[in-house]
Amino acid sequence: MTITWQRTAHYPGIGPDFYESEKVQYGYDYQQTYAEGSVQTRVNGPNTAYATVRYSIEWGSAIEDVWVICLNKHFFGSHAGQQARAWCRYLIANPVSSWQEFEEKKS
Repeated sequence: MTITWQRTAHYPGIGPDFYESEKVQYGYDYQQTYAEGSVQTRVNGPNTAYATVRYSIEWGSAIEDVWVICLNKHFFGSHAGQQARAWCRYLIANPVSSWQEFEEKKS
């Protein structure tokens, strides 16, 4: 699965950059389950990044019917931005199992 990232904000110099992934639907169409990631690089100084993966269930009938869970992680090191995007990509491609419907019989 290829995830497309887009830079949503850039500050001059060594200021932070903000990236957001596309919203990916997983599961069945009628479940309306989505995953998307966002990454902030250099948010706490050089060689840092902060990543968030947002899982949502969105029923179109009412705006109040949106359930969301966010997973966050802070990265450090010279490749923090790349590690943050890789972490988001992995969690988007492999959503948390408790939100998925199991097809097999349980014993």
